[in-house]
Amino acid sequence: MKIYKAYTNEDLLNHLRGSKEVINGLTDFDLDDEQLEVVNRFKKLSQFERDLLYLYSQHNVDIISKLYNCSKTHIYNKLREIKKKLWKP
Repeated sequence: MKIYKAYTNEDLLNHLRGSKEVINGLTDFDLDDEQLEVVNRFKKLSQFERDLLYLYSQHNVDIISKLYNCSKTHIYNKLREIKKKLWKP
């Protein structure tokens, strides 16, 4: 029988530590107009969506689903929605 670690809000906050610096640093580079538009769309996302993308850049979906106490399918669906928002044609 497997015993799973129960994640708390503290664990989630610990995993999100440093995300604000990364997000604030997105425009510290020379970006072309298209890249700048994507960064601006990113900044218009909800806090949850930005946090989810940050976590996805750092961890696999299995860990993220455990942190949020939801299914991996739900995380994948949310990531797909975010991708549509960021990469509008």
